[in-house]
Amino acid sequence: MIWGIDRTIRKQIALVLIILAGITSNSYGQGNVNEWVKAYVSGKGKDQQAFNALMKHNPSMDIVKAIGVYVNDTNNTTFEYAVFLAKKVEKRVTDKQGRTLLVRSLTDCALKQDPQTSKSALRAMTVFDKNCFTDAVKDDIRLIIAQRNSGRQEAMLLLGYLGESGDISYLKGLGKYSKLSKQDKYYQQLALARLNDGEAVQELCAKIQEKTFNDELVLNTLPDLIYTRNKKIYDLLINELTNESKNCQSANNDSNEMILCAFRIMEQLAGKVIGFPVQVDQTGEIVGDYTEALKQARQWILNTKKEYSINTNQY
Repeated sequence: MIWGIDRTIRKQIALVLIILAGITSNSYGQGNVNEWVKAYVSGKGKDQQAFNALMKHNPSMDIVKAIGVYVNDTNNTTFEYAVFLAKKVEKRVTDKQGRTLLVRSLTDCALKQDPQTSKSALRAMTVFDKNCFTDAVKDDIRLIIAQRNSGRQEAMLLLGYLGESGDISYLKGLGKYSKLSKQDKYYQQLALARLNDGEAVQELCAKIQEKTFNDELVLNTLPDLIYTRNKKIYDLLINELTNESKNCQSANNDSNEMILCAFRIMEQLAGKVIGFPVQVDQTGEIVGDYTEALKQARQWILNTKKEYSINTNQY
């Protein structure tokens, strides 16, 4: 009987210890989290112990705040891994406040003088909803466009995504006070098309109609056209779904077989056109049989008579 009581007590003590261990491992103070972030980022990703601690830590808001503290500390000089850390923690942060703070920190990274960090930070911002971008962040994006050569193109696409019609005149007037490269002007045109500027849309449509869809166009230009979320441009892409010309290489590296470019276009349209019957997996490949998916897409074209809506809430 006594042994039975002792065993019960031992079980209770063990349970308490396990609970306390769990609490301890997940309840470090903000100061500890700040130190982990500093150790990991300033060490350029070499401190794996700090990284592992951050990945186990809850709540994620502590990490979001610590990234902001690090980025705004004028004594710090390296920010590449602050962007990497923000991208890692982003998947765990679901509330608007936390995500808005992450966008602010990424913007601050983009404002730094390191070209690669600036571009990486701007690209990382593309996964955030529009309501996470404050007016101050938008002004900083415009500042990057006007005054920085590095990151200008990424910033222009972000501004187009954010969708404020007043930015059409801002983007069109860039050439008056900023020297734009040929590539800058191309991204300027894409951003303007995203903002539904008629002139930019017409010019892009004309370029599409002059070209034949092939591997080069699908790989290098199609993602840019998808970004525009513009109905007139999408109509031209949807027309290509009925094209029977086999101008694209098969994804199978062991095959020299040419396939319909329509398969590649379908992959890109999925999730962008509301009601489009084709779905893709996490890798971007079509779910199910490609030939059957194309049949469904072509029937959808007949059924909708090109009356459809485009999801503009994504980058």
